[in-house]
Amino acid sequence: MRNYSCHVFFRNWGRLAEANHHACWSMLKECAKKAVYIANFDDPSTARHQSTLIGLINEITPCEIVVINPKPDNRGPFMKWLAGKIRKENDEGYKNTSGRYIKFKMLNTYGKSLVLLSFIRNLWYEPVAGYTKAFFSLLETAKYADPLKQLTWANKEAVKNIPSVLYGLGHSNVHPYKSLKIKSSKSLLVYKGNDSGEFLTK
Repeated sequence: MRNYSCHVFFRNWGRLAEANHHACWSMLKECAKKAVYIANFDDPSTARHQSTLIGLINEITPCEIVVINPKPDNRGPFMKWLAGKIRKENDEGYKNTSGRYIKFKMLNTYGKSLVLLSFIRNLWYEPVAGYTKAFFSLLETAKYADPLKQLTWANKEAVKNIPSVLYGLGHSNVHPYKSLKIKSSKSLLVYKGNDSGEFLTK
C-alpha cells in the first residue's frame, strides 16, 4: 500500500485535468455536487474488495469505476495554455496509464463527502497497522441492510483490537473504538455540520 495522497481529476474543456495538489482531499472543498475522478486506487491487497466498497458507496451517491482513455489533444496553443492555467493538465502530472478512475459525485458539503472519500482511500492507504485487512474482511460479512451502517460498523470493529490508534484527522475514518458510532445513510445526508470526525463520533 502507499501513502494517503490522492490523485484527483476534473473535467476541463472536455479533457481530464489533474487537481493542483494531491496531498489530501482538501482540493475538493469547493466541489459540492460535482463529479470527480480518482486515479491510482488499485492495490493488489484490496483489489478484490473494490466492487463491494464502490457498490455500497454508490447506494449513497453515484460512484463507479470507469475507464477513460486519453484523447488526442487537438487544441491550439492558446487553448492548451488557458487550460493549463485553470488546472494542471493530465500529461503534466500523474500518469494514469490504466485509464481507470473512480467516478464519484460529491455530496452537498465537503464534510459529508469526506466520510465516503476516506472509505475510498482505504483501497490504497492503511491509516494504522492491522486496520485494512480487518476492515475489508468485516465489510464482506456486515449484516446491516443500510450501506453506511455496513461501512461504519466495519470501520468501528476494525479498530477494536488495535491497542494504539494513531490517526490524522481528515486522512481516515479511524478513531478510538469507544468513540465511533454506527451511522445510517440518512443521517449522513441530513447532517448539518461539516466535520467528518464529528459525524462519525457524535
